[in-house]
Amino acid sequence: MTPHRQLTRRTAHKQHGFTLIELMVAIAVASLLGFLAVQALGGQQDTARVGSARSFFTEDLPSALTSFGSAVGQNTDVTDPDDIIPYGVPADTAWGEAWEVSTNGPARTGVEITYPIGGSNPDDIGANLESLLTSTKSGGDPQFPYITDVSYNNSSLTAKVRQF
Repeated sequence: MTPHRQLTRRTAHKQHGFTLIELMVAIAVASLLGFLAVQALGGQQDTARVGSARSFFTEDLPSALTSFGSAVGQNTDVTDPDDIIPYGVPADTAWGEAWEVSTNGPARTGVEITYPIGGSNPDDIGANLESLLTSTKSGGDPQFPYITDVSYNNSSLTAKVRQF
């Protein structure tokens, strides 16, 4: 055997592990996968929060307003979120912020709910919720007749809701 071959064999047997390039590629791939996983989870979180906001307006709020009217009388206005929170409305929005209520007109004509919207893209979320709450059935009647007006502006959805 030539000395060159002996050195090559000896070196080949001693070399264990990964090269720097291989380690850098593995770290880059792991980082990319981690980034994609975080993005996917963030999107799912927004989807869940939108569902919670939709339930607030389509289920929780009408039920609470009906229960409030039955419990305290038909001529009493809701003037504070604390008036209807005991009747099943969440105290905070799906994004952890407080929502507000104000009266809009003579007694028992309705309330105005201001619902702050957060998330990764509040403008898209607000526009989607506005579209949902103003949608109509196939016959042209409103999907949610107790909601008389909805608007989205500056990360807040404002809905005028008839009291029951």
